[in-house]
Amino acid sequence: ILTHLVCRIAGLPFVVYSMAEDVTMVEGSPRKTRLLAAALRAARCNMVISRFTGRKVAGLGVPEQKIALVPPGITLEPYAN
Repeated sequence: ILTHLVCRIAGLPFVVYSMAEDVTMVEGSPRKTRLLAAALRAARCNMVISRFTGRKVAGLGVPEQKIALVPPGITLEPYAN
């Protein structure tokens, strides 16, 4: 939410990477939900960790074309042995 405000003032684009809890923790607070929804809708792109998170972000009014599924990954080489 803070990034949205700073970027709005500066006239800069921004993207968001949501990991589920950051989207679900506002449930039950209409004010926080409105603020988060406005920030997510203003983002150039919303990267989400899972389809579940994507559905939650879409439920806040973010158009599907602004949501990209980007699962986290790790480098397996250190664990190969």
